[in-house]
Amino acid sequence: MNSTQIKGRRPSVMVVDDTLENLEVLKEMLQNQGFAVRLFPRASLAIQSALRSPPDLILLDVSMPEINGYEACARIKASETLREIPIIFISALSETADKVRAFRAGGVDYITKPFFIEEVFARLQTHLQLHEMRQELSRYNEDLKAEVASRVDEMLQAQMAMLFALSKLAESREKTTGSH
Repeated sequence: MNSTQIKGRRPSVMVVDDTLENLEVLKEMLQNQGFAVRLFPRASLAIQSALRSPPDLILLDVSMPEINGYEACARIKASETLREIPIIFISALSETADKVRAFRAGGVDYITKPFFIEEVFARLQTHLQLHEMRQELSRYNEDLKAEVASRVDEMLQAQMAMLFALSKLAESREKTTGSH
């Protein structure tokens, strides 16, 4: 998978930041790399949109009015529909405590502003690949569970058939004991 393809389509990245200049810079950089970009100046709008059409990845600022990035991340991770979407925080806050709080809220990575676009692309690529591999592994595990259940059922049916055949054999060989 290259940076512009997930199963033959462009990866969708949602960018949530209350600073319009940041949104425009990230939009231009990401679109130039082949990403489908959706921009949101408020977390509440982003969450509503994500529920209607989940993105492949979310870039999320921390310091925003109404709902900050930590709370937005926690709400996204609480949703059954959205919880598996990787969230990368991208913020000017650079203290270790801020980063730890982001990870505790459910973020998978943290990029400090000002950022280098190469770093953003590398991290996006890494987390999109990890997300795709997790989904593939989950599908494989489900298929494997179904296969194991099918084989166990076949074995139980074979055992029952064998027990039935043995009981019929015992009946046919010994009429007195077989009647018991």
